[in-house]
Amino acid sequence: MHFFHAVDTRSFFGTSHVTAALQEARSTTSVGLRFRTGRGDALLLQPRTNPRTFPFRRPRTNPRTFPFKQPRTNPRTFPFRRPPLQSHNAAHSLAMQLAVLFALIAAAAGSLVARHEWESFKLTHRKQYETLEQEAHRMGVFADNMRRIREHNAAAAAGRHSFTLAMNHFGDLSEGEFKAYVAKFNTSRRGRAAPRRLHQVSAARLPEAKDWRDEGAVTPVKDQGQCGSCWAFSTTGSVEGATFLSSGALVSLSEQNLMDCSRPQGNLGCQGGLMDSAFDYVIANGGVATEDSYPYEERSSFRCRYDAAAPGASISSYKDVPSGSEEALQSAVAFVGPVSVAIDASRFSFQFYSSGVYDEAACSSSRLDHGVLAVGYGSEAGADYWLVKNSWGTSWGQAGYIWMARNRRNQCGVATQASYPVV
Repeated sequence: MHFFHAVDTRSFFGTSHVTAALQEARSTTSVGLRFRTGRGDALLLQPRTNPRTFPFRRPRTNPRTFPFKQPRTNPRTFPFRRPPLQSHNAAHSLAMQLAVLFALIAAAAGSLVARHEWESFKLTHRKQYETLEQEAHRMGVFADNMRRIREHNAAAAAGRHSFTLAMNHFGDLSEGEFKAYVAKFNTSRRGRAAPRRLHQVSAARLPEAKDWRDEGAVTPVKDQGQCGSCWAFSTTGSVEGATFLSSGALVSLSEQNLMDCSRPQGNLGCQGGLMDSAFDYVIANGGVATEDSYPYEERSSFRCRYDAAAPGASISSYKDVPSGSEEALQSAVAFVGPVSVAIDASRFSFQFYSSGVYDEAACSSSRLDHGVLAVGYGSEAGADYWLVKNSWGTSWGQAGYIWMARNRRNQCGVATQASYPVV
């Protein structure tokens, strides 16, 4: 005999915890479960009866002693399969229902997230999924990320971290998927068109803090979307700053121009690139287009549409900052302008960074995977930081920015591969 209990799961999700709890309930009862999902009921975990716990199971006949064994019907070929019998044992049914209830309560006490948080996440970030199975998987990923964010913030409140995390548009990506997303930065060079020049550290006294936004040298935060074009945004950011400091005009420049046209220099559009290679292109091309004349498309077409008659900005050369020297990088940021830098952004803590000084001991100073823009530096409560502009929109970090730990042995490689253009 089989018993079925309908359970309303529209208020909860968390695939691994719920499944484990229900399997445990199944092993101790003879109850089948139906999940009421709001889109029709889906039968789950219809169990077999257990002869050790259910005394009314009909014994099988022995084919060796009983020649008239009745063959089993095949539900795939015989459409008139007899439905399971229902028990009239109220006490037994109540015990099984209580077992299921306790299993769900135990699961809910784990890492489950209220359904309204998931719906709010989808609405805020305009998330859509092709199938119910895909959405169920993404809900589970979201729940796990929320659990880890809350655990980190609890530790931060106890003084064990210098920064906090918050849910953002990467909430339905696992840590592995996020690493694949940022792993489009290309650290190799096909060739160098311009001669290599190094930044010379100034003997002048460095200011205690610097923020090029205050001087109007930084355009608003942009969003690269699902394209691995961080290198292009880092490039336009430093060229925009250098052009402003030279001419007094702040003009937003075209990342799409760099993506479509700098393939001969070794850049691969949405599949990655390098800021120095983009500088090589701007020099060879005689300029880069404005954002208005060559808008961002979030894809690689490699069909160059640059109009030489209307360049947005041009540069004559660029300089690299001595690798690994935070002192040299501080000098460049203080006296030159915004600087293109490459970092390790692959950590879960970077994925959901929200506020504070980002101090991540697990960061690598050599395995770099993301291009960003250093626009200043400062100190907060005795902790030195770099003010870094990202290209993931204003919903990430501190309105699109992050304070990265400074003078912490080149943490996350912020000074490993830095460079800036010369107008």
